[in-house]
Amino acid sequence: MASTVGKNARTASIMARRLLPAAFALLLLAPHHPASAAGGAPIRAAVAEFDNHDTSGELPERAAAHADLVAGFSGLLRERLGREPEFEIVALACPAEPCTAGNVASDALIAAARAAGARILVYGGVHKMSTLVQMGKFQAVDLEEEKLLVDRSFSFRGDNAEAFRRAADFLARYLEEAAPSP
Repeated sequence: MASTVGKNARTASIMARRLLPAAFALLLLAPHHPASAAGGAPIRAAVAEFDNHDTSGELPERAAAHADLVAGFSGLLRERLGREPEFEIVALACPAEPCTAGNVASDALIAAARAAGARILVYGGVHKMSTLVQMGKFQAVDLEEEKLLVDRSFSFRGDNAEAFRRAADFLARYLEEAAPSP
């Protein structure tokens, strides 16, 4: 009987040594969602439309296609953030269209975000400098704490849907890291 107990203990020890690294790796690879892990409510975020500034000098139809990509950029950002359990996206009802930081007075934009119940207001713009180079400004304000969470310039190459999607993914990850606790 003692040899059976000793054998079982050795087997358990061997299994633990084999499984512990795998379990640790799974913990490292598992996505971290503070709001869902803590059981807290998601952070309500409003994403304003992004301003468009095009100085590339391209043909009018190409400039119009770029304007459409910028117009859809906020939607990409809302969609990407909305997939994360720590965020709940709320709609802005601005006093003027388009609902951008460049078109709506800052007080009115903040009031619209607060009226929508948002804690975070995201806004920015994209500047097309040449055929392929886009520069942008991305900002997020914590309306509860009344402080700037993110103030980031960004650039990306490409003037197509995939380039804008990758930029939205990048900015969403950046906001996830900077977001306050719910």
